[in-house]
Amino acid sequence: GSFSSYITVFDESEAYVGDHVDLGRQRISTKFLFGDANGLTPEHPLWEQIAELKGRPQFEKRRQHGMQQVVKTFARAARQRCEDGDVPLEIKGIGLSVPAAWTLDEEAEYSRLLKEAFSKEGRMMRQAANRICFHTEVEAMAHFLMGTPRYKREVVFGDKDAMTLLLDFGGHSMNGCAFMTRRRGKHGTDVAFFRASEPFGIGGGTEHWEAYVNDLCTNYVRENYGASFELSQEVRSVLLYRFHEAVMQMDCGKFRPMVLRAEGIEDDIYDHIEVKIPDPESEQMFLKALGGPLELARQSISQLGREYPGSKDSGLRVLVSGGSPRSEIIKACIRRCCADAGLESPQFIHEEMGKLGYVPRRFLHMTSKAHQSHEIYMTDPTSLWTLTAPSTLPEEQQLLEPKTCPSGIF
Repeated sequence: GSFSSYITVFDESEAYVGDHVDLGRQRISTKFLFGDANGLTPEHPLWEQIAELKGRPQFEKRRQHGMQQVVKTFARAARQRCEDGDVPLEIKGIGLSVPAAWTLDEEAEYSRLLKEAFSKEGRMMRQAANRICFHTEVEAMAHFLMGTPRYKREVVFGDKDAMTLLLDFGGHSMNGCAFMTRRRGKHGTDVAFFRASEPFGIGGGTEHWEAYVNDLCTNYVRENYGASFELSQEVRSVLLYRFHEAVMQMDCGKFRPMVLRAEGIEDDIYDHIEVKIPDPESEQMFLKALGGPLELARQSISQLGREYPGSKDSGLRVLVSGGSPRSEIIKACIRRCCADAGLESPQFIHEEMGKLGYVPRRFLHMTSKAHQSHEIYMTDPTSLWTLTAPSTLPEEQQLLEPKTCPSGIF
C-alpha cells in the first residue's frame, strides 16, 4: 500500500504517474496484468477492453513499461531507506506478497521485473535480487495480525487455542486461508500459528464496484446533460466520494435507489450534477463486483463449519480484514454465512478512519481550484464542495434498508 500500483494502458499519456490520480483516465491495477493479463476474469470491469487490446504491440509495450515503472519506484525507495536511516541497513533478500490466485506465470514475470529493477540500484540490491521469495497476501496479513501485540492479544488468540479462518477483502480481490493458533510456554504467554489449509483467492471487490459506478456516471451524464458535457476530474471525484459516503453508511436488507450529487460546478449551463442510480442497477453492480468473493467466503465458512461441528465454544473463529468489510452490507453477509454454518459471529479488523468512515486514500488528495486539502472540504462551508457526514445524508442517498443480508446474494 505504500506505492500506487495502478497504470494506464488505454491512451497515449504516461502509463505510470505514481500517486497522482486522474479519474478521467481509466486505470488498472498491475496485479491483473502480470502473466500477459491471463488472470483477468470477465467479472473485472475492464475485461472486455483488455481482451480487445491483448496481442497488440502498443498495448504490450505500455503494459511492460508501466509495470517496470512500478517496480522501479519500489526498488529505488528500498535503497534510499537503507541509505537514509539513522542505522545503516542491508537487504539480504526480498520477500513479497502476491494474490493467492496467481500462477507461476505471474510470479515468474514479477520476479524478472524485480531482478531488473534491483540490479540497477547498486551491488547490495543486485545481490538481494538473487534471493526472491513470494508468499500470499493473506499469509502476510496473518503474520501482521499475529505479530502485532494489540491484535494478537485482543483479536486473534483470546484465552484459548483456535482454528482461525482469515478472510482478507481487498479492493480488487478476496484472499483466505485457515490457520491453527496455539498458545505455548509455561504460562501460555507465547503464541504460534500454523497454516492449516491452502490459501485461496478470487478477483472482485469495492474497487470493481466503484469502477462500475464510474462508468455509469459517465454514461448518465452524457445521456441527461448532453453528449458534449464531459465530467471533469474534480466533479468525477466528488460523485465517487458521494458513492463511498453512501456505501459506508448503508445498512442491509433491500437495495434502494442512490442519488449522487456534485454542486458548485463551473459551467455555462449547469451549477450542479445529479446522478440517479435505480435500485436494480445498484444491486447488479454490487453482485458483479462482490458476488464472487462473497460466495467463496460462504463456501469456505460452510466447509469449516462442517469439519468442526458444534464449534461455537471450541475456539473456531472467523477473522475478516481489509477495507471492503467496512461496508455494513458486506459485514451482514459474512455474519449470515457464519450463522448458517453454526459458527460464532466473525470479528472484523480495521483501523478507525474518522467520523466520515472509510475514505479511499486517493480522495485524501482531492484538490480544488485553490488547491485546498480534502480536510478543508470537510470543514469549510465556503469551499468548492461541502461534504455531508454520513449520519446526515439525505434518505435517497442511503442505498439499503436495515438489517439483514439482501436476498439474491446467496
